[in-house]
Amino acid sequence: MALAQRPARGSNVSLARRAWNIRRKALLMGEVQGQGYIGQALGVADVLATAYFHALDYRAEDPEWEGRDRFLLSIGHYAIALYAVLMEAGILPEDELETYGMDDSRMPMSGMASYTPGMEITGGS
Repeated sequence: MALAQRPARGSNVSLARRAWNIRRKALLMGEVQGQGYIGQALGVADVLATAYFHALDYRAEDPEWEGRDRFLLSIGHYAIALYAVLMEAGILPEDELETYGMDDSRMPMSGMASYTPGMEITGGS
């Protein structure tokens, strides 16, 4: 069995930068739609940066890898933040940012696990 390649552990400075990038991506997605749960994304960015770049084992190139750690986001209104961290982690391509909330997007506004690689569960509000 192959060992997981844990993403590089971040220093506090790099985690802060990752959180900043997550916030920026969320703001850009909100700008695309003219709406979104931006406050939630701004507030949870540090938690997501720490989880994805310090704690979780995953493979960006294989989001369905059986040995991965799972991040279960039950609050659908935080989906915009999860999309942002999935882009920052390389699981979702950043060029999909402008499709947020659009018909046929892999990033619906409230989050659907069946549409989005790296999203483990469909949450509620």
